[in-house]
Order: sequence, then C-alpha cells, then structure tokens
Amino acid sequence: MAGLVLVAAPASAQSLDKTWLLQVSAYFPRVDSSVRADSSNGSIGTVIDFESDLGLERHAVLPAFMAEWRPGDDWVFNAGLCCKNREA
Repeated sequence: MAGLVLVAAPASAQSLDKTWLLQVSAYFPRVDSSVRADSSNGSIGTVIDFESDLGLERHAVLPAFMAEWRPGDDWVFNAGLCCKNREA
C-alpha cells in the first residue's frame, strides 16, 4: 500500500493576457510506501518499507508548473506538471 500527502505552497502566477496564465508553485509531499510479499499458501509474508528499509526520502520539495489557455468564454484548457523521482 502506498500513500502520498501533498501540501501546496503559495503559488506565483503570471497572467500574460486574458487568455493565458502561467503558474509556478511547490509541493511538500510526505511519502509513506510499503509492499508485502505473501506466500502462495496464504501465510503472511515480509513487509518492506521503502523509506526505512530502502533509504528513500519521506519528505521532498517538488516544483510544480501549470499553464492555462482560455480561447473563449466557455472554454478552458490547462496542463500541469509535478514530478517525484525516487530511486533505491
């Protein structure tokens, strides 16, 4: 079972005109992830905690980016990006 808690920091946004908006912000996630491998006969197996057993970070500061385009009064298109890369 893996969990991820995200907290948003105040964002910095720049409206280029009435149709475009660019936003930069930061997330401060607290990650708690683990996996359990059970045997085929149904007995409970070993739990592996990714953060304590594999040395992965629990906390990080992640940049986030968002762009929004309003081509008309009734239309809004937006795209966002926020990445968390983890390697053990």
